[in-house]
This record gives sequence, C-alpha cells and structure tokens, in this order.
Amino acid sequence: YKIRAPLDTEHARQLWYLGIAAALGALGGACVLFAYKVGVALVGALGGFALATWILAMQTNGVIHSDVGRALFIAALVVAGIVAALFIQRPAVIVASAVWGSYVLFVGIDCFARTGFQYTALAFLSTPGAVYETTPKVYAMIACMALSALLGIFAQFRLTRKPKASFIPL
Repeated sequence: YKIRAPLDTEHARQLWYLGIAAALGALGGACVLFAYKVGVALVGALGGFALATWILAMQTNGVIHSDVGRALFIAALVVAGIVAALFIQRPAVIVASAVWGSYVLFVGIDCFARTGFQYTALAFLSTPGAVYETTPKVYAMIACMALSALLGIFAQFRLTRKPKASFIPL
C-alpha cells in the first residue's frame, strides 16, 4: 500500500489522514512525556536523519551512490544525533529539532510545490537502486531548508538563553 495524497473529492480519506496523524501524534507525545530520555533521544535521531537526507539530497541519486553506504551514513548520523542529544542535551536538541522541523516543513511545502524534494527519504531508504533527481527547484528547497534550520537554531538559542543578571544597587 502506498500512501498518496487524497483527491479533492475524497473527503473521507482526508479526514482519515488527519485523524490518524493527530492520534499518532498525541500517542507519541504522551509516551515521550512519560519517558523523557526516550523523547530526547528521539529528537536527536530525527535531527540526525533529517541532516543525513539533506546531505544526500545535494546530488542526483545521492551524494553516496552505494545503497549500503547510504544506509550506513544515515544510521551513523542517527546514532550521532542520539548520542549528542543524550550527552549535550540543550544544544543538540535545539539543533536537531530545528533541522527536523525544517525538513518536515519543506517536505510539506513540496507536497504542494511538487519539486521532488519530498522523495528524498523514499529514494534513500526504499528499493535498492531507487532514482532521485536534483533539479534547480530541488536545490532551492535544499537551500531554503538550510536557511529555515539556521533561523530556527538562532531563534531557539535566543529564546532559551539565560537572562542576564541585572545589577540592582542597594
């Protein structure tokens, strides 16, 4: 079964997709709420995955052409994200959540823009020999994703910094 975008006339499918996504999001959020370290590790893993697919997406058929090499590269960045999130928690979670959020944002935008960026994960994780093609529009999505991630990182560091102690003379 391949998930596909619902047609304009398929209102039931649209509602099912929305309901399932909301239920899984709530279930995942509840699980992570009670298992804090698992949540931190998950954010690190997602950030590592997004970074790996972003790097691989920079060239037609991926920067790494070997299917095994791609899988090892993705796995290495996922593990690196988990380790970083667990040991240097605040900065790693900020960077990982910004990178993952930017990746998901631009995959969502690509559902409407149809540049082909949304197929990065499918091409790099699915059938061996899957074809992925970069075009100028995909490069624009890659660049905008990087810009969005940098803005997210900057905003999160700025909003979560410790306030400066103000000197109040007595």
